[in-house]
Amino acid sequence: MKKTALIYHSKHGSTEKYAKWIAEETGADLFKDGEVKAADLAGYDRIIYGGAIHSGGIMGIEFLKKNRKKFADKEVLAFGVGLMIDDPDTRQQCLEINFRKKMAGTPCWFFKGAYDPAVVKGFDAKVMGVVKKMIKSKGEFEVTKNELEILDVLENGADFVDRSQIAEFVEYLKNEEKQS
Repeated sequence: MKKTALIYHSKHGSTEKYAKWIAEETGADLFKDGEVKAADLAGYDRIIYGGAIHSGGIMGIEFLKKNRKKFADKEVLAFGVGLMIDDPDTRQQCLEINFRKKMAGTPCWFFKGAYDPAVVKGFDAKVMGVVKKMIKSKGEFEVTKNELEILDVLENGADFVDRSQIAEFVEYLKNEEKQS
């Protein structure tokens, strides 16, 4: 049986929920990003990293990139949590941003997250304000359905976090166990 470490970076809690659910389903040891070092993972066969998607980047993914050589003998996987991640173009962009060069080909899954405008502060709130203005400034016939959905989420919030989203990922992990 593969000994699995799951490291996660969660800003508002969605990624943490998914990480805990995956750990429950697979028996992975759970670590919060910043509280584990690469040396602590020497005894693991599999490393999973999960983080929120922010401007196309998976938050904290640098941990995997920085330690890729140390993890060369391990199975490395990732997951990202974002609001509009069900769009194929958005997923492709995320893969291109996060998994270049030596990280290319790293298996990655995507789960939909949550957004509460009442808790978003500082720089993030400013960025969301700019996005809202950009969408609202478009003409009635220029705005896309996807942009209207984004605007609705930014103004009213949404919670798409659902344990059923991890089913395919957990099944993959369990099938990998059977094949080992």
